Amino acid sequence: MNILMLATRFPFPSFNGDSIVCLNRLKSLSTRHRITLVCTPDCLPSDADRAVVEQYCRLVLVPRSSVSALFRAGIALLFGKDPLQVALYASQKLRRTVERIVEAEKIHLVHLVLYRQWSAVRCLSLPVLIDANDSQQLAVRHRIDRARGPKRWLLEAEGRRVQAFETSLSADRCRVIVLSEADQAQFPEGLASVVHMGMEVDAAPPPKAARPTLAFSGHLGYYPNVEAVEWLHRTCWPAILDQVPDAEFRIIGRDPPASIRALDGLQNVVVTGFVPSVRDELARAWVALAPMSVAWGMHTKILEAMSVGTAVIASEEAARTFQGDINGMMTAQNAGDFIRNAVTLLRDPDEVERLGDAAKAYVTAHHSWDSAAAAIEANYQALVKGVAQ
Repeated sequence: MNILMLATRFPFPSFNGDSIVCLNRLKSLSTRHRITLVCTPDCLPSDADRAVVEQYCRLVLVPRSSVSALFRAGIALLFGKDPLQVALYASQKLRRTVERIVEAEKIHLVHLVLYRQWSAVRCLSLPVLIDANDSQQLAVRHRIDRARGPKRWLLEAEGRRVQAFETSLSADRCRVIVLSEADQAQFPEGLASVVHMGMEVDAAPPPKAARPTLAFSGHLGYYPNVEAVEWLHRTCWPAILDQVPDAEFRIIGRDPPASIRALDGLQNVVVTGFVPSVRDELARAWVALAPMSVAWGMHTKILEAMSVGTAVIASEEAARTFQGDINGMMTAQNAGDFIRNAVTLLRDPDEVERLGDAAKAYVTAHHSWDSAAAAIEANYQALVKGVAQ
């Protein structure tokens, strides 16, 4: 098939869940399909980064103006019906580019990585697969529960827009793929299917650190990650350090706010900021911590840690998005469980190694990109057949 794929972020280097998904979709699907990728990055990639992506597709860049995007979002906030994420990426230039490509390259199907660029394809007669990752209804509700005053009012309005958008999508020309059953349930029956996140397994990751090391990884400009780190440091880390005095807690991720940066150097805490390879950092850790309180999507940080042979202690909510018997992961209901499990593992390097090996085996069995590609191609075929009828 001739596939038109649209993504907001340039997929390489891959620092976010959606860019990881986009790059690996290109790798696995390009062997059987001809793909044109249209990206709307905030800044242009280097020639070297372009060359990596152009191995798998024809690349078209439509740079986005942040000033005009904010103006559109303001108009949408006051008068619009689309979710803000859709309004932010609405662009006549992008729409015209898409229309030219569809006509010139005889495109059979559009694959949206997230639904932010929906406005560029909504008037096309082509079938559309939305690689949504998760339902934004769940994400917005989570933020509403924590908001107060005018912010809560704005989020409630956005929640109504998101719900109206996600429930209005038609199975006649659309299909949605998500990462968990909780997300699937937010869409009309028969519209969404679950395609689990893929992850490459490192055959020979870096060796473990000499000292007992806990790690948290994630984009620290994202509020759930900041909440998780602050909770771990305040509620769990002092008790862990009392029982394992030589332990180190590494907080890995770009854009840490001042509240997180202030922890660096205190009580054996290291705040790394941006690192060239998050996977290498996770591989050196003895245990990765994932205390997130959300049970939708799929937490890339957990799969990354497991794929490099690092045991994980996760909240029951975070673990709920995974399938099968989760070897290599310990679950925790509360701070006491996190402390007890972490201390047990930091005192037992043999068990750390055993759980790490089990984690890699689990990812190999349940989260290959090729299996995900097969599920996506089944959706492609169903979409094209349905529109043809």
